Amino acid sequence: MHRDDLVPRAQEAASGTCALSATGAKDEKIVFYTSRSQLDKIEDFRYANRISSRAEAVRKLIDLAIESIIQKKKSLPMPQSDLPLAAETQENYGPEKKR
Repeated sequence: MHRDDLVPRAQEAASGTCALSATGAKDEKIVFYTSRSQLDKIEDFRYANRISSRAEAVRKLIDLAIESIIQKKKSLPMPQSDLPLAAETQENYGPEKKR
């Protein structure tokens, strides 16, 4: 899958107009660790929204987050002249120098 394919598919998935894959199957797997407090928040969301599985709750939260980011980017004005200034004032995040 190409990166450019992700944004339109993510928008469709967040809006509920399309399945996550062309066949409607959930054909990608992601395994990750999380903190107990984050898991508690996922479970709270799951039960509050009557979602049958933890995996479905995580998928829904991801869809909501993606949609929120897309909407936020659409509402932000395009910076005109701040980009060169931001690049000049950015701190160097390389290895620390010994003093």
